[in-house]
Amino acid sequence: SLKSHPPIFSMQSVQTTAVLSALVHAVESQCTGADSSSCASWVKNGYCTNAASSMDQRKLHCGVACGFCYRDGTQTAAGGGTTVTCVDNNANCASLVATGFCTNATYSDAMKKQYCCKTCTDAAATTPPTTTCGVIYMGSSIFVNSGPTTAQQTITNASPLTRVYVKTGCNLKMYTDPAPTHATGSPFAGADAFVTLTGTAASTLGSASTFFTYECTCP
Repeated sequence: SLKSHPPIFSMQSVQTTAVLSALVHAVESQCTGADSSSCASWVKNGYCTNAASSMDQRKLHCGVACGFCYRDGTQTAAGGGTTVTCVDNNANCASLVATGFCTNATYSDAMKKQYCCKTCTDAAATTPPTTTCGVIYMGSSIFVNSGPTTAQQTITNASPLTRVYVKTGCNLKMYTDPAPTHATGSPFAGADAFVTLTGTAASTLGSASTFFTYECTCP
């Protein structure tokens, strides 16, 4: 755990740094990583490009859906953020990932990126997720971890999707707008393996013309 490496940093200092960093991001960008439940319809009606709402308001209410914010509350390039090289900034990242640092929900995504960005990203790329049906990825991060659905679910996000992982015996269907037009490669049959998305399945989401719905079913 992080506590086992006091020469590098203490848990208290890490938590303090993370809290202060989150507060700074919130003040400067209004990104929270948590969108309003109404964003699916707002974004489809042009909210992301509507100048009647300030950029800060759009980030606050639908920052992730509009592609201005990441889920950890930081800004994307479109939201005014800067591109940061993904490198490890801690000499003990190999041992930290072995003890579960990269998958431990106690630590924020921002903290994981700050200390072990490359190691955690590489681990996420090869570690099978735990799911009861299927997982949809945005970049190297899990965007949707779905159990079996009883109706089509809407996805709204302005960053491209990259891959899916479907549990053996299950099926994941992705549709472009208007449904029920299947996205490229859909349906994805479960094989406990990663499948890279291409074509319409990997399109940028959240624009007025590109929306997805999905459904995941198991016997």
